[in-house]
Amino acid sequence: MPFVPAERPPPPRALLAVLLVSGAAIALQVALTRIYAITLWHHFAYLVVGVALLGFGVAGAWLSTRGALPEGVSIEQVLARRSTLAAVASLLALLSALLVRPNALLLFRDVGVAFALALLVVLSTVPFIGAGAVISTALTAWSGRASRVYAADLVGAALGALAAATTIRWHGPLGLIAGAVLAMALAGLLFAGRPSPRGVAVPLLLLAVMLFAFRDEDAWIVAAPTKELAAVHQPTLGIDAVEHREWTPHGRIDVLVERDGPPLVAGEIGRIERAWKIHIVTQDGAAPTTMHQVHESPTELTFLPRSTTSAVWVARGTPFATPPSDAGARVLVIGVGGGIDVMNAVAHGASHVDGAEINPAIVALTARHYHDFVGNIAANPRVSIHEAEGRAFVARPGEPYDVIQLAGVDTFTALASGAYSLAEAHVYTLEAFEQFYRRLAPGGCLSMSRLILEPPRETLRLALSAVVALERAGVPDPWRHLTIVRGHLWSTLLLCHEPLGEARMARLRPWVEENGFRFAFDPERTEGGPFAAALRHTGAERARFVDDYPYAIAPAHDEAPFFFDYFRWKNLARLRQMKSESIYGAAVPIGHGLQLLTLLVTVLLAAVGILRPVRQKGWDAPRDLTRWVALYFAALGAGFLMVEVALLQRLTFFLGHPTYALTLVLGGLLFASGIGAALSGWLRSPRVRKLAPFAIALLLVAAAALSHWGFPRLLGEPLALRIAAALAVVALLGFALGMPFPHGIERLGPRWATLVPWAFAVNAFLTVVASSVAPLLAAETGFSSLFLVAAFVYVFAFAVLRRLEPRLVEGT
Repeated sequence: MPFVPAERPPPPRALLAVLLVSGAAIALQVALTRIYAITLWHHFAYLVVGVALLGFGVAGAWLSTRGALPEGVSIEQVLARRSTLAAVASLLALLSALLVRPNALLLFRDVGVAFALALLVVLSTVPFIGAGAVISTALTAWSGRASRVYAADLVGAALGALAAATTIRWHGPLGLIAGAVLAMALAGLLFAGRPSPRGVAVPLLLLAVMLFAFRDEDAWIVAAPTKELAAVHQPTLGIDAVEHREWTPHGRIDVLVERDGPPLVAGEIGRIERAWKIHIVTQDGAAPTTMHQVHESPTELTFLPRSTTSAVWVARGTPFATPPSDAGARVLVIGVGGGIDVMNAVAHGASHVDGAEINPAIVALTARHYHDFVGNIAANPRVSIHEAEGRAFVARPGEPYDVIQLAGVDTFTALASGAYSLAEAHVYTLEAFEQFYRRLAPGGCLSMSRLILEPPRETLRLALSAVVALERAGVPDPWRHLTIVRGHLWSTLLLCHEPLGEARMARLRPWVEENGFRFAFDPERTEGGPFAAALRHTGAERARFVDDYPYAIAPAHDEAPFFFDYFRWKNLARLRQMKSESIYGAAVPIGHGLQLLTLLVTVLLAAVGILRPVRQKGWDAPRDLTRWVALYFAALGAGFLMVEVALLQRLTFFLGHPTYALTLVLGGLLFASGIGAALSGWLRSPRVRKLAPFAIALLLVAAAALSHWGFPRLLGEPLALRIAAALAVVALLGFALGMPFPHGIERLGPRWATLVPWAFAVNAFLTVVASSVAPLLAAETGFSSLFLVAAFVYVFAFAVLRRLEPRLVEGT
């Protein structure tokens, strides 16, 4: 029988059920992001966003092809069945997905891996197809009251995001999956109103299955075979190497059992005399840091003066085991990790050491869980450990530092947002170097340790960024202010406030030779090579070198902080020459390949999902009408996603913590959009509708201006003030952007209610496409520009709406 929308408004229990399903979908998205960051690699975590939206699109397209409901069944009964089916299918699909464990880094070399990943994507899409079917059905059934349903959808998503971010530390992503599945089953009971014994039995059975299946996390979440954790922790073989585990919104922390091993620093050590007692700490199974045993004083770690990370102390002429005094150096360590750089500073007589560490779980390791093992370094009266992001901490007002040290500061794990394949690194941008240089005291030095690889790229980009930063500050011959010491894989760059001069280099040269290191760049000697070409040349000569180099080495900027994006599309033909000796610096950028592959697949799926219903027999909507409906809802999907991506990245920079950005965007933006959806009836007024596109465009242009000029200037303000400013921006944008979608749905129903699930699908499909396009666009134009793109898209959407509304009335 033809679909007939419900005449009465949705009952409160139905709206609560929609809220639960939407919240469950977001919680599953967070859970899968965290899981795939471990079982695959950080490049693949962003896929979850596309998978979720793809599921919504598939659900809408499927419902639009059905065009009918079972005869004699109420809408509440249909929704109850679909919610229950979504819960059961989600659990079965995700249990199956967790058993698919390809070596993801072989994606472009092994066809079997490609098939396994395709299966993983299909299985991961199932829960979102189920959730999308429920929400799309509810929107269609109550299309005349779409503002209420859509408000419940958005508020539920906001609450689900907040719940996931705040509770994952207690029960991990498997607990999130369990809670989300049960929420879907509970939604089925709410839709039914008077649940049957069978309806009550389903959630009880699901709970029993999950309690039995999820008893052992290691049975389901297995680190990728190329990760460091997988090499030592293999429970299936009876090798249990983890003694402490903690989940945070940043990822999973695993502390391996105490062992005797070589000392490990974010650099290289000239001579290793003996083994040391260590605990290795991994983040999402990789990016290891190490805690070394100290009984009384860091001076016990006699390998420290032979590490490349000690180059700054050699240049300063400060001997190892210098007693701390008020005359010692003031030091800032960004990225505390296991505390080794803090210990090194203390062992070189620092007067005070500030440590900035973004991950609270890492801070807790040295401050609480393993404080005795590391010699209570966090309790040292000359040490202050701060839970803060490095750039935000440096922007705070305070005294200058004699040493600022960053040693391997990145995690190569999934982003907090899970939205991009390209890892942002604000501590390595050109603006970061300018900030670091301003915080150096006269005679002070910045020390940065990174992989150097062959051909050089990370250290070369660092050095070039440092020189350009000093040129912008008006420093003459900036290359005289830096030197680079390298081993086989690691290097340390020193950037000093004054030219290094022959005296400092004379201290460094014998130390470098004694430890088997070499100089990648010596400012007092004229050697060749890429570093001399990049640093000593200026103007057109340097530009030619940078343009001809096989990797992208131009400085990264805060607007597009993709420091680890070295790939150049024009060098595709030279991939055979672009070799690397490390999985962390592969010649073929798997993140780029995955992004483009995802974009291609989603465009094809979107085309099928959008065009097939229109071409099927029995489609009663005029082609001209469907064209304008597709344009309107596609624009809304693309525009909203552009704003979401821009806010996630810029607020991570502005607030100095990805967790704060994630909470404000996923929670605040969606909640404010829900309020806007509930009040979307304002758009029924022709005058309001006429002003709306200009108001939204003005808000987005203002957001772009604030993001580009305002956020950097407010970076040093108190966190409470920055959160308040961010919340105001998010709330205003969310409120305005929440109105157009439910207004469009209400204009479709009840006469064109059959178009509602199709419009839902079009919106979701274009959001998926935009999730792949946005990072690529931001890499070229900057994240703030996404606000301007969104402003244009929303103005276009309202222009389409003006063409669409007469056709809805006329039916032609």
